[in-house]
Amino acid sequence: MNKIKYIILLFILLLLIIPTIVAVDDSMKADSTIIVNASNITVGDIEKITVHVNEDATGVINISVDGKNYSAPIDKGIATFKIDNLASGSYDVLASYDGDENYLPGTNTSSFNVEKPGASASVPVKANEKTKANSTIIVNTNNIAMGDSEKITVRVNEDATGSITITVDGKTYSAPIDKGLTTFKIDNLASGSYDVLASYDGDENYLPSTNTSSFSVGKHNAPISVSAKDVKEGENAVVHVSLPAGATGSVKVTVYDKSYTNQLIDGKTTVTVPDLAKGSYIVNVNYSGDDNYLANSTQVPLSVGKKAVEPPAIENSTDENLNDIGIDASTGLPIAILAIALIIIAAVVIVKRK
Repeated sequence: MNKIKYIILLFILLLLIIPTIVAVDDSMKADSTIIVNASNITVGDIEKITVHVNEDATGVINISVDGKNYSAPIDKGIATFKIDNLASGSYDVLASYDGDENYLPGTNTSSFNVEKPGASASVPVKANEKTKANSTIIVNTNNIAMGDSEKITVRVNEDATGSITITVDGKTYSAPIDKGLTTFKIDNLASGSYDVLASYDGDENYLPSTNTSSFSVGKHNAPISVSAKDVKEGENAVVHVSLPAGATGSVKVTVYDKSYTNQLIDGKTTVTVPDLAKGSYIVNVNYSGDDNYLANSTQVPLSVGKKAVEPPAIENSTDENLNDIGIDASTGLPIAILAIALIIIAAVVIVKRK
């Protein structure tokens, strides 16, 4: 009966310890970046969805579209999906990554529209426009990372003329239509979500119309480089932290029960940790993140050795001191012993004569 109790107790301890081990292991992993690109299409077209993750990430990407699940392997940071036979309407895309030995799990979303041929927004028709056809307008956007350029393409009827106007983040852009296609390139976008409103004023053959889309700009990953040299008791431990040069915000360094928070300057900071006792330590470094970079954390080992003990100083005898006590500096101790022996022999002879 006692053996059964011990087995049950051991099992409970394992259940408590294993999640802790997993949590510690996950703390060493970096955040994964997921970008989902989906394009608006017309009925009968094939929807191509690309999911970008970290270039060295491994495993598979899972997506869910219209209640159906799809999986594809990651190849050089990209997973590609093709979905056909979609009815007209709006579709949401949920992409998920389970992570691997280097990256944590992550998710992201996107959306796209499947338009009916000739579909457009409802626009009042004037008497002199009754002979015009409805215009078709499709807006394609891509989710990007900070520093990348956002490319927006707007498709209208191939023989449509004039220009397309889009509004993004309160700014308006216009470009001429070339064979039914208009392309916009927008730079210097901060991280966040953006809505796109595209409008076409029509021409002599087509009525005006509008359509919308959206995209997101993700933050950069913030790799952390940390160095901390081993020291002896009584010495200060110095921790050097380096992130990308453009990273701002604060870095928190924790060693045992001591925590220090420094602001980054040009992506770097140095923390001095005094008064550490002999032993082995883990240096935990946590970056807060900023408008451009994701938060991140890492850790490195640090060893504090026993303080070195200095040997007592030994005074060296000079030649003069040796001569003072009758010791020849060139021959050393044997001459002194010989002199003492001669004195003892002489004393014995004198005693016998008396």
